[in-house]
Amino acid sequence: MKKFLSLTLSVLMLLSITAGINLTAFAAIEIDNVEIYNVTEPVPGANPDFSYQQYDFMTDHVDKNVKTKSPVKNGIAWFDIEANKYLTEKSVFKCSQQYRVDLYIKAASNAFFSHNGVQCTINNNAAMSVLDEEEAEGEGLICSTVFTVTGDHKWKADENFDRATLGKDGKKTYTCKNCGATKSSKITKISSISLSPSSYTYDGKVKSPKVVVKNAAGTYLKEDGNFMYGYDEGRKNVGTYSVEIILKGNYYGIFAREFKINPKGTTLSKVTSPKKQQIKVTWKKQSTQTTGYQVQFATNSKFTNNKKLYTVKGTKTTSKTISSLKAGKKYYVRVRTYKDKDGEKYYSAWSSYKTITVKK
Repeated sequence: MKKFLSLTLSVLMLLSITAGINLTAFAAIEIDNVEIYNVTEPVPGANPDFSYQQYDFMTDHVDKNVKTKSPVKNGIAWFDIEANKYLTEKSVFKCSQQYRVDLYIKAASNAFFSHNGVQCTINNNAAMSVLDEEEAEGEGLICSTVFTVTGDHKWKADENFDRATLGKDGKKTYTCKNCGATKSSKITKISSISLSPSSYTYDGKVKSPKVVVKNAAGTYLKEDGNFMYGYDEGRKNVGTYSVEIILKGNYYGIFAREFKINPKGTTLSKVTSPKKQQIKVTWKKQSTQTTGYQVQFATNSKFTNNKKLYTVKGTKTTSKTISSLKAGKKYYVRVRTYKDKDGEKYYSAWSSYKTITVKK
């Protein structure tokens, strides 16, 4: 284009020398400065403005009728720098994010843009400028500058989200109140729900074990905001009791856990061998919440060798004689209580053992 204008001017100058022609009307205007105002700057939550005719140019030599919204030529384009893509009319500006505006303008028919470099400003900010030399009618210029959307995200948790539960992760979602952006965070699944302790020894008092809820990351959840629970009534006598746990907040699910109250144990009073091949075991009476006793003996302290168990029904009997034992053999003996309730047996802990050597 520039070469064509130079050649035309040379010919006209030659004609002016011989014919005295006035060339002022044929001289094209070289534009070396373009100032653009009133570009609608991005704000959180707004759609990009593609209304090209709103922009004011500080030059009379720019074609102001270019309205095409192509991101390539002939108009305006908004570019999301972080996402690396052009925006559409339905896009929304996000908080604290950078966007580039590309304005494609054309020189009027009697002007051209300087190839020595056009100074371009947009809203008083220095902008990049690139010539498009492929335009047939007048030259095209792309002016670009970057805007940063001011304001931080103000996140609000969505009411409906995927809550976590035992063995299953959840996902919490948030929406920015300023720009509508969304984000999500993982809710770690529950790995265990238990009671502590899970068993008690009867003492006549009501029992209320602690509910322990732990997630897969090893964090123990606090009751407040995460779960609630309720106990069975009673929880004082020997038996099995249930606790209902209801997860809430970021979690969901209803679970039941049980704990036991076992009978109080007893202790050995003495172990003797009154006769040959015989031992006699005596213990202290324990009648409260108790059905009877069990006596066990073996030939080692771990009660794994030659062990045998005897059940004594009723609480009044407090001794047991065992015959036909091997004379001269050492035996280990211990005792415990039991309680029958609702078809199930509940046992106390074993007493400390005593040893006895059978008479020969």
